[in-house]
Amino acid sequence: MVHDTSKGEKFEGYISHVRYSGIFDLEGLYKVMIRWFKERNYFFHEHTYKYKPDFGGKTEEVKWYCEREEDDYVKSVILIYFHIWDIEPVEVIKDGKKKRLFNARMDIRFTPIAYLDWQGKWEKNRFTRWLRKFYHQFVIKKEIDNMHTDAIHYRVYKLQRIVKEHLEMESKGYAHEYVW
Repeated sequence: MVHDTSKGEKFEGYISHVRYSGIFDLEGLYKVMIRWFKERNYFFHEHTYKYKPDFGGKTEEVKWYCEREEDDYVKSVILIYFHIWDIEPVEVIKDGKKKRLFNARMDIRFTPIAYLDWQGKWEKNRFTRWLRKFYHQFVIKKEIDNMHTDAIHYRVYKLQRIVKEHLEMESKGYAHEYVW
């Protein structure tokens, strides 16, 4: 994985998806999502972009790596994978202006990850690695579950809501609005 030099223990959250089929503004979607990451001080990197013409239309695969250092012990990472296929450009008139949109099918996969001891300070030898594991399992287990992994999980929910609102898939707001 590009830029993922994290050491320590990795806690991967549930992989979630947004699936969409229809006409949408791909460039606008990218801008909304990138702005969301930048407003939250995430380092953003698009490390894979594949485009290939296909028989039924065009196909794109895009992978984003977004990370933020919460403190010197915890780092949160969100991996985004776009798979867009049957892409056909469409010209529409929106607000009195011609706009180029796309008719396609799309699957966006969100993978939240929390790294503890991401700098590898407890990686020096077997004893310190064992001590770190003991610390995680018996001393701060609730903090890991309730603070770090939940926080990244709810951030992904908020990002999904932004994506769905942009694609006009659901009404504004959601059940976890005020968590984290």
